[in-house]
Parts: sequence; structure tokens; C-alpha cells
Amino acid sequence: ALTGSSARKLKHGSANLLAGRAYANYFFPLTFLELAQDFDLAKALNFGLLPSVWQKDDEEDIKSYLKTYSEVYLKEEVWLEQMIKTLAPFRKFLEVAAQMNGEIINYAKIARQINCDAKTVQKYFLILEDTLLSFQLEAFHSSVRKRLISAPKFYLFDYGVKRSLERTLNIPMVEKNFAYGKAFEHLVVTQMLALNHYLRKDFKFFYLKTKDGAEIDLIVDRPGQKMAIVEIKSSKVIDPSDLRILKEFNKTIDAEAYCLCQEALVRLVDDIRVIDWKKGIKEIFNLEVPGPIC
Repeated sequence: ALTGSSARKLKHGSANLLAGRAYANYFFPLTFLELAQDFDLAKALNFGLLPSVWQKDDEEDIKSYLKTYSEVYLKEEVWLEQMIKTLAPFRKFLEVAAQMNGEIINYAKIARQINCDAKTVQKYFLILEDTLLSFQLEAFHSSVRKRLISAPKFYLFDYGVKRSLERTLNIPMVEKNFAYGKAFEHLVVTQMLALNHYLRKDFKFFYLKTKDGAEIDLIVDRPGQKMAIVEIKSSKVIDPSDLRILKEFNKTIDAEAYCLCQEALVRLVDDIRVIDWKKGIKEIFNLEVPGPIC
């Protein structure tokens, strides 16, 4: 068994000599299934789900750990391995990338912000993926050609690291504001990606956005099953207006529609299953028998 925190060293080391005999497994931040009763939504949204974070109770200790993690990992994985020539532009890029977490990538815009060219920005994003610091969601389209043309969405692997890189750890998450909603969306997306790998489901994940701005947070392509189209809302009470876009897409896509939120009871609204996010993820992954509908 070859283990290590450096994905790049393992990939470019002796592991590649074991073709056909080696299996690649990845450790993600903790999932709500692993934490079970110990899962705390507020802590997850404020400080992420790295295991060491959940071994600490003192918030200042957690903040210090996340700041150190970001700094040390940056130097060890990127700078000391000479994946980039100079550290300063990359440092600036990391802060900008953290700020646009969960957004569609605009290479030219980011290049202007950090005063470099778009090709360098593209290289930086590849470095983040190579070191497993981030992942991207492709845009969904029935045409593979068109899907590749559409810009992907960018997500850092952990929200606590994201907040550390953008220097917002000292700003508490407040329910119902924009940042809280984005953090909740990040949580749900990353939880599903981790479980997809652990459970060997072979699902594929996309987002969908039209030219007029209508957007679906997640489309889950499930082999042998209907696709799941998912709207992610941090609200504890879902208003019918929150489901308008999901309802429109549900008429044109042959799929099961979900609104993953914080409502306590499961209910059906115009063929859309409004459900607590943890129960909804279990249903999408066939880990739980569908519950009663109110």
C-alpha cells in the first residue's frame, strides 16, 4: 500500500509501474455518513470537514490549523516541487480562486485580476486539480461537443480551506445570507462527489445553465437509472417560487427532480421531491428507502 498526502508524488513515483495491479483510492474530507451523530452543520460550513478540524473544539485552534495547512501545503506541494517558477502570482491566484469558488471559470477575468496571461491561469487551475485541491463540474448538454465548449464550474476540495485562502475565517456564517447559501451548496456537491467515489457508483455530475441565466445546481447521470436533477437550497422552508426553474427543466428532461434543503418533512411539489439534504443524498445514491410524503 502506497500512501501519502502528495498526490503528485504518488502519481509520478513508482505507483505508475504497477499497471493492472494497483488500485487508486482517494481520501476526501469527512462525510456526514462518517460523522453520523457528531455531524454539525454550522461547524462544517464555517470550518470545513478536514479530519483534524473535527478533532478540535477550540475555534481559534481550528483557525490556526487551517491557516497553517493552507500555507504549508502550498509550499510543500507547489513551490518546493517547482511546479511554478515564482510563488507570488500563484499566491494571489489562490485568493482569487477561493473567492470564485462555486462559480463558472472565466480565465480572462482572473488573469486581469492577478496581472498575468490567461494561459498561466489555466496552468494554475491544472495544478490545483493535479494536487487534488480542486475539481470542476462540466456544463451539461446533450451534445458532447457543446459540453466541452461550455466553461466548467470550479470548486475547492474543502470549504474550510477555501475560507482560509480568502481570509474569511473570522467572519461567522449567518443563515439566510448569500455566503451561507453558497457554503451549503458547496457542502452538498462535495459530499456527493466523495460518496460517488467511496461507493463506486460511477455517477457523473454536471451543472446546467442557459443563456438567459436559468440554472440547475446539479445533474447526476446515474448508469441504469433516471438522471437526477437537483436544486440546492439552504432554506428550512421552501417556497413554491424557489422551485420555478427546477419545475421548468423537469418538463423537458426525463429525470427525477429533487430540492435538497433543510426542511424536516418530505413532500412532493409538482413532481419535485422536497427533502432534507442528507435524506435526499441517500435516496439519490439508493442508500435509503424513500420516506413518506406529507
